[in-house]
Amino acid sequence: MEPVATTTDATTTTVADTTTTSTEASTTTAMITTTTIAPDITTTTATTTTSTVPATTSSTTTTETLSQKQIVPSSMTLYNVGELDSTALNKWRTKTIQQIITHSEDEDITVTLDNVSQVAVGRRFLRQQQEEQQHSRILADDGYLKIDFDALVETESNGGLTEQDADDIVASGFSTAAFQTEYIYLLKSADSATFGDIDRMIMVV
Repeated sequence: MEPVATTTDATTTTVADTTTTSTEASTTTAMITTTTIAPDITTTTATTTTSTVPATTSSTTTTETLSQKQIVPSSMTLYNVGELDSTALNKWRTKTIQQIITHSEDEDITVTLDNVSQVAVGRRFLRQQQEEQQHSRILADDGYLKIDFDALVETESNGGLTEQDADDIVASGFSTAAFQTEYIYLLKSADSATFGDIDRMIMVV
């Protein structure tokens, strides 16, 4: 008897790609997962499954809250002036509000200064050594006054104000050296005895 030739056909089954889209807010993820199932010892079939999750582009929009009132924490430093008494403090308050409103582009606002606190730092002396000239000199500074306060900005506009709008309004009156010089002269004109020696300032919003 002659041997009979035996032919074994390999059967391969492929599972079609399955695409699943997953969207998550503010996350962009691209993930490819491949799982291969090894052939059983009694079969010649191998199955490969591939699942692809494409990148998802999502945009996050930040919306600022509009309000008729906004509070702007602020800090002002005036150089060469001491702590203010109640009369001088009221003059400072009036001139500060005037300066803010004058340079604001919004004509429908009112400004109030609340929670005012002041810290005066007295006269300081600094010694600067100049070794190359073999001598030293004394630099005198008459100190400074730091005033912390909340500026309450209100508008009659139906559009309201964002926090950034209010910050810009308060800062506008002090945003340039010319505006700061103008403000210092306002203070001096209100009370030269108290504010007459001020020569510079810093405003932080």
